[in-house]
Amino acid sequence: MASRDISYEEAKANFIEIDGQIYKKVGCANPDGYVIFGYKRKYISAHRIVFLLNHGYLPEVVDHIDGNPSNNKIENLRAASKSTNAMNRSARSDSKTGIKNVYPYKKGWAVNININKVRTHIGYFKDIELAELVAIEARDKYHGKFARHN
Repeated sequence: MASRDISYEEAKANFIEIDGQIYKKVGCANPDGYVIFGYKRKYISAHRIVFLLNHGYLPEVVDHIDGNPSNNKIENLRAASKSTNAMNRSARSDSKTGIKNVYPYKKGWAVNININKVRTHIGYFKDIELAELVAIEARDKYHGKFARHN
């Protein structure tokens, strides 16, 4: 097969180049965007393999720091618990405000976040921008390096 017999998109989807060497990709992306591989009649996520090969162990959860499930570079992966991994999620797709931890309430906005696995009310605000700033500060304070603001 001559190189003109494969499109750029096909090459990008099926092969990877590392230091001049070409390797065939064997994994595929699931509907959530995670790259998965079949192994011993089960599926295993690429980010878990990358973490294991670089650190020699598998934590309860491997968290994507930037929230991109297909970015499996080791510098984007960290050990997490289910709880800390949840802190790093973006706003829910069904959010009425599109702002994480900010919800409509009567004639204003409520800010609620999880602290130590307990849903905690932070306050009510008439101004949505102020509610967003308070939510950001609360996430920084209580979620630390797992705080995600988008």
